[in-house]
Amino acid sequence: VCRAACAGAKESLATLPGLVVCGGQTGGGGPVSDVRRLNLATLRWETMPSLLLAREDHACCTVRGALVVLGGETSGGEVTSSVEMLLKGKEAFTALPPLSCGEITVAAAVTVE
Repeated sequence: VCRAACAGAKESLATLPGLVVCGGQTGGGGPVSDVRRLNLATLRWETMPSLLLAREDHACCTVRGALVVLGGETSGGEVTSSVEMLLKGKEAFTALPPLSCGEITVAAAVTVE
């Protein structure tokens, strides 16, 4: 029964797109540009293209399948208005125009389509 339940859970998780973690902070306190995706079918982390700008305390969301990262703090504690996007299937993030509202940090982003 447990094996069947586990197999069912894995099959169900495999239908989901995954969980992405981007940017953040090292143990020493500096911002990072790493991006990782948890493959929910295998429960293994996969490396994705790095952010153009290492950042922490930023916001991210998906818009029509693209991963969008906004604002945050860069090295030296500078708050940024930069925006970058990773299109599905692409090998690198692309810089977008900066936020019109200016720099943001410790923010959340939600898309409503």
